[in-house]
This record gives sequence, C-alpha cells and structure tokens, in this order.
Amino acid sequence: MNSVSYEIRRSFNPSPIPASQATKIGGRARRRHVAQPLTYQDLLNGQDKRVLMGTVHPQTAANRATALRVFMGFLKLSAEDPVGQEFRAMFLARCHELSDHLRTAGKTPRNVGNTLSALKSWRPVVVAIDTDHAISGDKLTPFAQAFRALLNGTPVKLLARTIDAAPGMLYGWQAGKNPRLSNSKYLTRVERYFGLPDGELSTLAGFRHGSYEPKSVGEPLKIAYRDGLKAKSHYVFKPALDSPLRKQWHELLVYKTARVPTLIRSNKGVWRLSPHDIETEREGNWYRFLNGSEVPTAHPRWNQLASFLGWLAMPVPAGGMGVPESELHTLAWLTHSAYAEKYVDWLIARAGNLVNGSVIEFLAFIKSMTRPVTGYLWQLPSFAKTLPLELPTENWQEHAETAWRTANASAVALRPLLVQTRDPSEPMKHILDTDSPLEFVADMVQRMRADRPLGRAPYTEARWARNVALIKFLVSNPLRVRNVCTLTWRDDNSGLLYQRPDRSWWVRVPKVHFKNFKGAASDNEYDMPVQETVWQDLERYLTLRPRLLNGPSDYLFIGAGRGPRATLSKQPWEDLSRTVEDLTRKYLWRCPGIGTHAFRHLVATAIIKASKNSDYKTAALVLNDRLSTVERNYAHLKSSDGAKRMDELLGDVLRRM
Repeated sequence: MNSVSYEIRRSFNPSPIPASQATKIGGRARRRHVAQPLTYQDLLNGQDKRVLMGTVHPQTAANRATALRVFMGFLKLSAEDPVGQEFRAMFLARCHELSDHLRTAGKTPRNVGNTLSALKSWRPVVVAIDTDHAISGDKLTPFAQAFRALLNGTPVKLLARTIDAAPGMLYGWQAGKNPRLSNSKYLTRVERYFGLPDGELSTLAGFRHGSYEPKSVGEPLKIAYRDGLKAKSHYVFKPALDSPLRKQWHELLVYKTARVPTLIRSNKGVWRLSPHDIETEREGNWYRFLNGSEVPTAHPRWNQLASFLGWLAMPVPAGGMGVPESELHTLAWLTHSAYAEKYVDWLIARAGNLVNGSVIEFLAFIKSMTRPVTGYLWQLPSFAKTLPLELPTENWQEHAETAWRTANASAVALRPLLVQTRDPSEPMKHILDTDSPLEFVADMVQRMRADRPLGRAPYTEARWARNVALIKFLVSNPLRVRNVCTLTWRDDNSGLLYQRPDRSWWVRVPKVHFKNFKGAASDNEYDMPVQETVWQDLERYLTLRPRLLNGPSDYLFIGAGRGPRATLSKQPWEDLSRTVEDLTRKYLWRCPGIGTHAFRHLVATAIIKASKNSDYKTAALVLNDRLSTVERNYAHLKSSDGAKRMDELLGDVLRRM
C-alpha cells in the first residue's frame, strides 16, 4: 500500500498558518487486495501499443524507453519489478538524485536535461493508471491522497481565504473529488502556498498543463498609486537626435561634473559621475550619460525638465499651454515663472489637490538653475535668444532672478502642505506589520527551492541558483541596488566578495562606491560578513555561474546570457531589481512585487521589532546608514507596537488597576 501512495510531505509550514496544528484523526484504512501491481514492463508494453495505434511517434517512444531504462538502472530495478514510490510520492526526489548521478558520471548538461524530460513523460501515464484503479476500487485518487496529506491540519477556510478560493471547492477536494480543468488556477495557488514544484498537483489531477495566470502566493494587494499611474496620460517631451536641447543638456552635464567649471558653481551643485555604470547607454537613456559615463543625478532632473516641456506642448483643452513642439528645444523655459507656476498648479490638481514631492523637487530644480550668481542659466544671457518670447538680453539676469524668487516663494508656501502620495512600504505593509517580517521571506526562499527546474536547459538551473543566492544575500547584506549590481568576485579572491581562511564569506565595498559616501558611508568602512546560512547557496551559484557568462566578467551576479535583452558579461546586471520584483511577486505572500531597496526596509524593521523596538543602532550598522536616517525612513512601526512594549514593561502595574 505504501508503494502506491501519493502523500506529499511538506518541507515547511508557511508563516500564515497558525502554530498549532490539528492532529490527524481517523482509523486505519482497511487493507485492500491489489490483484495485479503495475510493473515497468506494463509501462513499456502500453507504450508499444500506442506506437502501433499511431498516437506516439516511434522515435519519441524509443527516447522515452531509453530514459526509463536509465532510471531503472540507477535504482537497480528490473522490468518485472512493480512501479513503486519512486514514480509516485518520491518521484521528484529521485529525479534530483538521478540528475546528480548523471552529472557525476560525466554526462553533458544537454544529455541530462533530455533524459529527465523524457522520463517525466511517464509520470502522467502512471497517474492515469493509478486514478483508474482507485476509481474502480473505491479508493482515493492520487490527487485526493496528495491534497489530504498536504493539508495536514491546515484549516481549509484559512487556506481558502489566503489563495482567494471558495471553501466549498477545497472541502470537495479534501473529500475526494477531482478538480475541474476550469479550477486549475487554484491548484497553482495551492502549489505556491505550500512551496510545491510547479505543476505537481496539476499532474496528479490529470491536467497536462497548469494555469496560465501570473504565478503568485495568495491574492496580491492592490496598490492605489500604481493603479493611478496606469490610468494617467504620459506627456514627457522627447527631443530628436538633432535637437538643440540635447547640446544644451550635454553642456549642463559638463558644468555640473567638472572639477573646475568655467562658470561659478555652488559647493552643493556638483553632480557626481558614477564609479560604476549599471546601465548601457542607448537612445532611450542618452540624457543620463556624459562621454560614456553615467551621471545618476541627471535622470531625475531630466524627468522634471521633460515633463515640464511636455506639459507646455499639451493642448489647452487638456490642461497644457499649446506651445508648438518646435519652440520647446531649450532650457530657458525654466526661467518662465508664469508658466512654471501654472504647471505647479496643474501638478497639484492632477494629484488630487495634494502637494507631493515632485512639486517641491521641480521648484528646487528651477531655483538651482536661476539662482543669482551661481545659477547656470543666470550666468548665460545668450539663452534669452532661444526663447520665442521677446526678452531683452540686458535684462536676462533680472528675468532669471524673478524666476528664482517666484519659485522660492512658492516652495516656502507649499512645503508645509507636503504629503506623501506614494508610500514605498505599501506593497509590503501587510508583512511589515507582523511581529517577524523575515518569516515571510523565509517562506519565499523555501518556495523558490521547491521550484528548482529539472530537466531543462543548463542556464535555467543556473538562473535558479543565482536567484536563490540573490534573495538570501539581500537579507544578509541589504545594500542598495547599485552596490549589489557592481559587486565583483574573482577566482584569486581579490573581488569585493571574498573568502577568508576560515571559509567564511565577506563583502567589502569602498566608501566612494556608496550613494551616501559624503555622509554615513564615510563614518565606517564597509567590511561585513555574509550570514553563514547564505554560504552554501552562494557557493552553488558560483559553481553554476559560468553557464550564464557570454564572456569574461568580474561581476558577482550575472543576468541571463541569452535572448534579445541579454546582459553582456562585461556590464553590470541592470535588470537585477526588476528580477527581484518578479521573484517577490511570484513567491512572497500576497506581494504585488517589490524591488531590491525594499529589503532594506524588511531587514531594518525585523531587527528593530526583534529587539523590542530598541536596537536602532544595529539596523543602522547593517544598512550602513546613520541612526537618524533609519529612525526616519526604515522603522515601520505603529503606535500599537509601542503599546505592546508598554504592556511588557508595565503590564503588572496596569493589571493591578
């Protein structure tokens, strides 16, 4: 009876499940006589019949038979032996063992993948035969066995609420009903919740393919800010390749980044060249680069300028000024205070009559460009001729100073009204509000482990190993995305990731590589250990890392080496944060997707909550940031957290009242 069981053993209990688990009840099932057990020879004979009937191609059948005999030889089974647990509950584990065995025997990754792919085609055949026997013998089907064992005390209503399914449907599955094809998407959600490999339950239910809906754990939260962005129109101005505005922007970058500029510049007006470029220069991001080097500050400043110019070009009925696009190719529009004030009013109205950070930043950009003496535009009267409006050249500095004075007065009046219209913690607020946020990340890693690709291309498994190592690394060392992208590793141990003689892994990052190198990063040298729980996954990824390379590279994390968006090995992986967003959307409980920076919030909040809301200093050291910054931006605590701590400290006294 054990040899035909499909009872799945969970590798972990997801955090949303209560700690108390119900005990398994019920008497011992009556032993039923199995007249004729299924043997491997039966499988081969059945395939021969399908070849004669023309439903299976002879060459395909030969490949599948060869794979089955390799599997039997590995387990030391003969054709007359019954098909046992190795093709039922233990099938995936045996496939992993076979994969390791073939690689050790010197088989190429392609040969291993082909063998496992052909072997997997036998699984639905065994499941179909077992299902027929179960129905005719009044027993539980393979799916019903697996689903019951999977629940193992988990309340059905809790599971239904988490995966957004009807409780009646799950109760039916628990009672022995087989799922309908239209409900296959809920099988996918159950697999995600318990960390099962994709398609495991679908295969046991007799479905060839799983659901095509986006994979996620539970129903993702709705983010109002993201939904609002989708509904809003885009109005950014995009100058052509021969636009004078491009030349003006290039000259502005030269002025902002020069060690000794030809014009006067304030000490705070310097734009820094990135020590490491994480993007490749192309037509869509030309404004970020100066002579091939990335200027990070240029990105938000250009967005402010391009949005303002795009608004000027919008038709008057749509809320713009209707300025012809041919007249927009100049920075001098930033000195037009009347239009700038109308644009600010339009931004506020567009945000629901709220003053958000983009309004204040736009006014600050105008002030920096028109400030008397140090303002870039203030020092260049020649810009007066680039505007279609008639402005006397001799009054240019007075005109620019008026723009500065107006923007400054507007910023002073609006700053007290500033509100945060985008909460960066909203996509993970349901996790941050729990007592232990990292429990859910631990669940995520377990789900990723269970989703290990088997029988696929070699680089697919390498990407899987990279993703597991990346998520665990972000918890151990929650650096900013630019620092993670530019981490290096070398065989001679000279990279930023290095191994000490005691086999421990460490990360060292020069101060100048940090965004806050003039602030908190200058206080401490970043030379931090990688948590020991990450070492094994990191070393496995380093072993498989060459499969992702399409050339020599020192960078630790390598993007996919194939496809139209392939990352060149000599460039940092610019889609790293987007990959983290995809992974969290797929594996993190009810998460609509969060990027690399969100892990700084998760780790800091977890440290502070674990220390009873007291150890802010440890969180600051882990983030390589200042204590005041952590208290202001990363401690996602509520007043109720203070009440809990108050009860711990003063509970005895309060209860006497």
